[in-house]
Parts: sequence; C-alpha cells; structure tokens
Amino acid sequence: MKKLLSLFVLASLLLTVGFVAAGNSGSIKTTTSPCGSIVNENHYFAGETVYIHVFDFDANTEYPWNIRGQPGGASCDPKIIVASGEQTTDSEGNLCFAAYTINEDDCGEYKVTFGRKSDNYRVGTPTVPEFGVVVATLTIMGALGAFFVVRRK
Repeated sequence: MKKLLSLFVLASLLLTVGFVAAGNSGSIKTTTSPCGSIVNENHYFAGETVYIHVFDFDANTEYPWNIRGQPGGASCDPKIIVASGEQTTDSEGNLCFAAYTINEDDCGEYKVTFGRKSDNYRVGTPTVPEFGVVVATLTIMGALGAFFVVRRK
C-alpha cells in the first residue's frame, strides 16, 4: 500500500511539474526587420526599430511586455522601463510587433520581457574607421598619384 501511495504522489508531482512547464512554453526573438523575418538580432543603433517576434505561446492570450535598461552601469537607462504594453497572441500562439525605436541617448544593454520569457539586446554607436586606416588609404593614394606623375615625365 505504501508503494502504491508513493507512486501516486510521484505521478501527481510529475504531472504538476509538466503543467507548470507547459504554461511557460514559447520563445521570443528581437529583430530590426519588420515582421516576417525571424533572424534574432541583438545589436541596434539609434533610429532602428526593435521588433518582438513571439512563438509558441498560449493562443489568443494577452501578455504584458516591457523593455528595461539593465542596472549597474550596463545601460544609459538603468532599471528604467523605456517601453511597455500588452499584446495578444494569434490563434497559433504567435505574434510580431514593432515595440520600440532606439533613441539617440540610448546605450548599452536592454532586456525585453514578454510574459515569462526574455531576450537581451545592445545599443551601440556606428563604428568609424580608425585613424590608421584613413592615413594608410591616403598614403597609398598619394603614392599612386606620385607614380603616375613621375611616369608621365
């Protein structure tokens, strides 16, 4: 009888864990591309739009979402929610929407949360070629110019 009771308790526990895990299904990805593209992108620049793609959540269910700057100097907006709202998944549990346009003063790490799932992205500044690359290019162009001038004479 004890074995049967232990087996029943174990089966109940496994079922409970299974239901809890099922309620936490789904995944999210962030992209700079409008809805339709599902390439996960985690690096943004000022003026770009963060699109949130949601997959395999509960169908026709409304979920809260937000974008928050990360603490500890990781972001220019530490612990500040820069965008939030609620969105409802479609009949298959999927969704895509434009969530936020990166501001000029945004920088560092941000966390996107949709329901219980999250994804991070970074905001940076466009890279400028190093001074050495510019000088090397000008030097080569000058040398080629001098070569053609000398060759002409």
